[in-house]
Amino acid sequence: MVGEAFGFVGCALVLALYALIVWRGLRILTMAKNLFGALIAGGIVGMVLFQMFVNVGMTIGIMPITGIPLPLFSYGGSSVLMTFMAFGLLQSIHVQGLAVGKKPQVATAA
Repeated sequence: MVGEAFGFVGCALVLALYALIVWRGLRILTMAKNLFGALIAGGIVGMVLFQMFVNVGMTIGIMPITGIPLPLFSYGGSSVLMTFMAFGLLQSIHVQGLAVGKKPQVATAA
């Protein structure tokens, strides 16, 4: 639909935004402070990449048609909800990775 409305530039912009999402996910994966967070982040990035490649492949006609939606773009409430939950996990891993490096602030009585 984006290709019909906006042509090559629109498709390139959508794919560039997905590349940005994947890049941020990989950056969070490398910043994770424990193995569990890194594995969760890697799984989420893999999920988004798989859905993106399969959906784009279906759209351009080089892969068989399946029911896999494009994350955050295709119509489907449960897919969007699960993608947002996965991105929430990524944000949590990122915040925990940042918080580990900081010293805890001790409240002083004045």
